[in-house]
Amino acid sequence: MGRSHPEITVLRYGGSLSISDIASTYVNKVGMSKTGSIIYILPVPNFFSQAGGVGGHVAHSYGIVNGFAKLGYELDIIADETLPIIENDKTRLHIRPIEKASFLRRQVWGLGLIRLVKRIAQKRRPLFCYARYSVGFTLLFAALKRVLVDIPFVLEVNSFGTQYYNWLKFIDLWALNYADIIICVSETVRRKILVKVSQKFDSKIIVLPNGVDVDRFEEIEPDFSFFKQKKNIKLGYAGILKSDYDFDVLLDAYSMVRKQKNDINLHFFGDGPYYKRLKAKVDSIDGVALQGPVPFEKMPSILKCFDILIDPLSDKNAYGCPTKLYEYMAAGIPVVAAETPPVRELLGSNERGLLYPIGDSMMLSRQILRLIDNPELGQKLADKAFNEVESNHSWQNRILTILDELTQRGLIAG
Repeated sequence: MGRSHPEITVLRYGGSLSISDIASTYVNKVGMSKTGSIIYILPVPNFFSQAGGVGGHVAHSYGIVNGFAKLGYELDIIADETLPIIENDKTRLHIRPIEKASFLRRQVWGLGLIRLVKRIAQKRRPLFCYARYSVGFTLLFAALKRVLVDIPFVLEVNSFGTQYYNWLKFIDLWALNYADIIICVSETVRRKILVKVSQKFDSKIIVLPNGVDVDRFEEIEPDFSFFKQKKNIKLGYAGILKSDYDFDVLLDAYSMVRKQKNDINLHFFGDGPYYKRLKAKVDSIDGVALQGPVPFEKMPSILKCFDILIDPLSDKNAYGCPTKLYEYMAAGIPVVAAETPPVRELLGSNERGLLYPIGDSMMLSRQILRLIDNPELGQKLADKAFNEVESNHSWQNRILTILDELTQRGLIAG
């Protein structure tokens, strides 16, 4: 049930445009030089090394950095560690390690990051400062904004403290005031901020879903060495392993499918806090293997080796925008995913992938069997999914939206 991608002409802004064309269109529109710089802060200890360097947070960081670079912008990246994938001729790395992530150490470390921001801002006068929300950094938002002076502060929020602990509401209420724009990765996250923190942030928020770099999947040929000479149907999950993903439902559904189709196997690629518990479960199930983490740059090759990719979710992470799903779609492989509002918006009503209700292993098994029994359907869904992410969900398009918002709000020169 594989596929080869046809040549696709992408229509954007009413015509056939390359990424460089899009960038030029934007620059001509707002009169901005593409040689500007941005400060990009990752105030999260062990950001890249957690979970073996896999997960949506890595894909998101890569997408933002690479997207700005492709559009001609330079970035000063401030973090406690790095990965080769975010290093290019447009990035300047400022790595400030932190030994232990205790509360006090994080505040001292965070103040060091802010002093660095001040030096960079005075030297290069960046267009704006972009930071990822971190609970441990919220108390320092005021200090960050003070050193930025009139440089806009853009805050990316994937999740936030108050949605887990109500007592953090007043900290979030105070801290979010200092952001000029709040980027929520889904409409669900936006609503949660308005309900749990304050409605007053509505005017600051823009909803900007995650994206994908389709070039990674088009340029890298599949590596079939792992599955050499295997003829069985291959189901796959690739990403971070944590309890928020309902792997028990996936294992139950797999067992149901295997009763009808014994030429099927299931592979997990990834690492995370749930690794040991998942391994204990899968070791006793025929045809299921836990392969461990895969370097980010090799993930396209792995995903292209599967026949069906599964995105299991639980109510705990139903609010997020699934970076993993964008990559599944870019791989051109049929997808079955737990239905959440962001997933349904991305896949449609079984138009670009098949959905199943969260927690419903029976329906998940039926959807898997439906694809196995109807390869033509899988091919059709995969083609539509690929076209969707290629046309509408590149990181460059996401970044152009940010730049346009900053311009329209008068935060950067138009």
